[in-house]
Amino acid sequence: MARAKRKKKERARRLHQEPIVRAIARILDAGTPTKFRWESACRHGLRGAYCMKGWKWKEADEQAAKIITLALHRIGSGIRPTWRVAQLDPREHEYHSCKGCGGYMGPSPVPYCSRECGHRLWSRNYLSRLDDANRARAMRVALTGGAELPRPPEERLCRRCRKPFPLSPHHRRQLFCSHACSQHAALGRLEMRDCIVCAEPFKPSANNQMACNLRCQRAARMRSQRRPSRERAKCLHCHEFFDLATTGIPAAYCGNLCRGRAKRARLRAEAAQKSWDESQMAKIAEAA
Repeated sequence: MARAKRKKKERARRLHQEPIVRAIARILDAGTPTKFRWESACRHGLRGAYCMKGWKWKEADEQAAKIITLALHRIGSGIRPTWRVAQLDPREHEYHSCKGCGGYMGPSPVPYCSRECGHRLWSRNYLSRLDDANRARAMRVALTGGAELPRPPEERLCRRCRKPFPLSPHHRRQLFCSHACSQHAALGRLEMRDCIVCAEPFKPSANNQMACNLRCQRAARMRSQRRPSRERAKCLHCHEFFDLATTGIPAAYCGNLCRGRAKRARLRAEAAQKSWDESQMAKIAEAA
């Protein structure tokens, strides 16, 4: 019994879809250069018509795809070519006649002979895309009896104060009537936290508040400004203690003055050692 009812319901649905399938088949059969020329426009128009009738987008899209599949089978173009079959032959990349004016131009890698013909070809393709959109709009209006698209509401209730406010077309996701209501709603979502100074729980008034009151805020600020203890070292020249830097290679001198003095002393010692070595070598040569 249930099976018979299901068959009867499917038959009634097919009979209801038959005029639409027949009309879509006529449109697809007139497409050039392939029968899939007007497929996107037909699917767009059918989906828009069903959405305007109250269908959900997913159900409308599935119904439109089903009707187009039946129409393609009706005209004998239900099997789509594979990607490899649809690829152009390398020899077909050479154009011998201009697509804009139709004149002969010899073997050329571009489909037009001049910039003017290129603009003419671009305009023709642009008008073809507009033709797709106009065909989809005309189909949607014909299937819905001239009904207009549902307009979004012009007012919305504020989620905090529950007062209506005008909805801007550029801010369709606006949920609050003012910045104050938005801030109050954001503060209401903040949870209790512990103070970083006295460890007492408090309700923050901002997301970045970490201290419970002004006194703890000052203490936290002083704590952050306090310099950490640094290691000390002994200068190799003046033998005075100084603070080491927190980053980089540990310094050997307390400043540039001691560094320069140590360098000059090292150079004088190297020069004295060199002169002494030369004098010793001269004495050895004289003795020999």
